[in-house]
Amino acid sequence: MKLQDPVTITPRLLPGIKVGGTYISIEYDRLPGAEGRARYRWYADLPSGKSFSGNDLQSGCGGGSLQFGLESLLDFLIACGESWNYNRENGENSNLFPREVVEWTAENVDELTMAECELTENPEAIVE
Repeated sequence: MKLQDPVTITPRLLPGIKVGGTYISIEYDRLPGAEGRARYRWYADLPSGKSFSGNDLQSGCGGGSLQFGLESLLDFLIACGESWNYNRENGENSNLFPREVVEWTAENVDELTMAECELTENPEAIVE
């Protein structure tokens, strides 16, 4: 696997990014996705030492790359943080992640947006 900015190898030895002291990592999950979709496992390792993960992220039909999965994850994190900043607990997307991750995304929306832009501008940030 070959990685380019903004992607790095995280402490989990997975591709990901570091934003606001938090490492966001991604890998393919062992469980297959629905209807030929790729299922991803994501991790958020916060500066507090707490870690969160999930395998609820899937690609579109026909599968997807790790880069696609990371871009999608960042999109959801950004939507969650923006929603929290707009309307706290009542925001449309403010419950997509565990509360501590939500609060971290709200504090780091601008940095997450910049990382997502850098990632989409470099289609070879993760070459598998």
